[in-house]
Amino acid sequence: PVKVVITPSDGASTVTFGDITVNSVEGTITIDGIYTTITDEDGNNIFSNSNMTEWPFFKPGKNPISVTGASKVEVTYYPIYL
Repeated sequence: PVKVVITPSDGASTVTFGDITVNSVEGTITIDGIYTTITDEDGNNIFSNSNMTEWPFFKPGKNPISVTGASKVEVTYYPIYL
């Protein structure tokens, strides 16, 4: 699972991370694949503002990341071994 913290620096109200778009963004958002939540900086659930159909994850090897708009992005990966 992957945890992504995005802070738009251009005042954007829409943030796109890969195939996930979150609308009505005000400040920092967290997309947390471990706790399966999307929250704003106040901890409010903003999942309904997204188009997400699958939680973000990384596959072995290279995993390109794209973010639309000027943003500070912090990505944390939690390896799970089966």
